[in-house]
Amino acid sequence: MLRGICCTFEKIPLVAQPFDVKRLETTGEAMSVAQGIPTYSGLSRRAAFTVSPSGLLAYIAAAPRGYSHLVWKDRQGNALGDLGQTTDPIGDIALSPDGKRLAVTIQDQSGSADVWIYDTARGTPMRFTFDSKVYGESVWSPDGSVLYFNSAQKGVLDLFRKVSNGAANEELVFADHANKRWTSISPDGRLLLYDSFGEKPEGDIWVMSSASGGKSEPRIFLQTPSSKRDGQLSPDGRWLAYESNESGPVQVYAAPFPGPGGKRQISPAGGGRPRWRRDGKEIFFCTQDGQLMAAEVATSNGTLEVGQVHKLFDGIITTNLGLTYDASADGRKFVVLESSASTAGPLTLVQNWLAALRK
Repeated sequence: MLRGICCTFEKIPLVAQPFDVKRLETTGEAMSVAQGIPTYSGLSRRAAFTVSPSGLLAYIAAAPRGYSHLVWKDRQGNALGDLGQTTDPIGDIALSPDGKRLAVTIQDQSGSADVWIYDTARGTPMRFTFDSKVYGESVWSPDGSVLYFNSAQKGVLDLFRKVSNGAANEELVFADHANKRWTSISPDGRLLLYDSFGEKPEGDIWVMSSASGGKSEPRIFLQTPSSKRDGQLSPDGRWLAYESNESGPVQVYAAPFPGPGGKRQISPAGGGRPRWRRDGKEIFFCTQDGQLMAAEVATSNGTLEVGQVHKLFDGIITTNLGLTYDASADGRKFVVLESSASTAGPLTLVQNWLAALRK
């Protein structure tokens, strides 16, 4: 759920190899069938091809492209202004604590992705990273002086940080064998949260010290057979909102941080991608059909009370790169990613390609 649009692609060869279904092993040499197949570069590696039961191969030789547009909206969904339009797909967006800057992951025509920082007053972007292997999920330090991001410089998504004025090179914070992405930081800036996927797609939520520089071991916060991800700490640092499919449909929950204590379900009928209002009185989240919702919350005697949950507006798109909306500190306006309908290249049909495998 909430990852329906693929926004960053790589082009790779399509290869076929004979396989014996009885012995469950390959029986011949691999053969190249087509070149330049658009393949989503995230964790799923989905590719733009399919094969019919009769053996007809169909593929698209050019990645879908449309227009990405960053728009300011009020709580009713009315447009208040925009930050410009680009033909390059945009993924994760994150407002700085003072609201004056917006970190954005942008993929260029070659398929490389980097973080750019927009001046929200003027709408002017500045390129922030230069390794071309970024996968969204940017997190600002509480004072806005540091931006945390992830990158697959060594083939696995590792965790990095860099001063937000760009005056120094990025610094590796933590690396291991698993794909990881930042999700949140504590109000005092001392603790960082990230999702780790390891050898399974479900994901777990981990915590580490921001001062460790990767030298101290992270600790697990939530680890169960179900999916748990996108942990967002409350402004007072006492609650963690996150999404999980532990009850079947993906829902937004909030659990005491750092624990222990019971969790509360925030979304009444499905939701994900939570964000807190800066005063902690609302949790925003998205539904599967693209509605932006707001749940009223309040704390009483160490308990999180959930009040009314109501729809704000429609049209929130979802991507595999991260959050596509963010809220101003007072929760009165939102920066939202909009996208035009994507156009793909021509569909190519290939017949009799199986004959070459039988030789």
